[in-house]
Amino acid sequence: MPTYDGNNFSTVGVHNAGAQLPPNVEIFPQQPPNPDFSSPTNQIGGVPGWYPFIPDPAFYLPPGLEHLDASNEVTITGHGSKYRIWQDDCRKIFSARVAHEGWCGRNKIEANIRILNNANLDVLHLTRTRDDSDTGCCRPRNEHLEIAFPRGPVVGVVQGSKAEYTVHNPSGDLLFLLERERGGCCGDGGYEIMSADRFGIGRINVERSCCGSSKTTLVVFPDRTNALFKGLLLSAALSIKDLHGL
Repeated sequence: MPTYDGNNFSTVGVHNAGAQLPPNVEIFPQQPPNPDFSSPTNQIGGVPGWYPFIPDPAFYLPPGLEHLDASNEVTITGHGSKYRIWQDDCRKIFSARVAHEGWCGRNKIEANIRILNNANLDVLHLTRTRDDSDTGCCRPRNEHLEIAFPRGPVVGVVQGSKAEYTVHNPSGDLLFLLERERGGCCGDGGYEIMSADRFGIGRINVERSCCGSSKTTLVVFPDRTNALFKGLLLSAALSIKDLHGL
């Protein structure tokens, strides 16, 4: 929740204490009316439901992403073109819609993914493409996932293949590595979330029901991670689940 003291603003989970307010951005000091930010009265700079997280009017925290601040883990369910994301207290916080644009055998590499909050407002836009330098249709391809705020800039990139992915900020700095693990009984193998210097700090667990084919994906976030970085990890896990059926 942002606070404003007349000169500065800050947002829970995002470290921008002391940042100067951008010029010509107007603050409305009312409290959010409900957790899904569905009210059009929640406005900053005329953008309904959006809050700034860094001092630049081109960047905003989309409505609903702040739910990740208080989440230690989220669960992804669903398959095909529709998914649901649940908080660790079993509350649904997001839904996801996938539009597949290209096929190579059974691999749906090219896709556009929208993550929406419970008021059907866009939270994140994901664009997945393949590495154009890899022209083979029957061998694993490198994937490239761009994560953007709606009507805003790219805020992160995920790239790699099923064995390992890397998560970067828009400048190309390495934030996380996702290293594939071998599956066990009733599981398909998940990923260990590692820091840039390869220390294990979180997990993406994939579980299959022993009595059926349904799968769930559990994302355990690293400690002391802000909402934006959690959003990047959630986006990576959702893309992996959609593309590889995990």
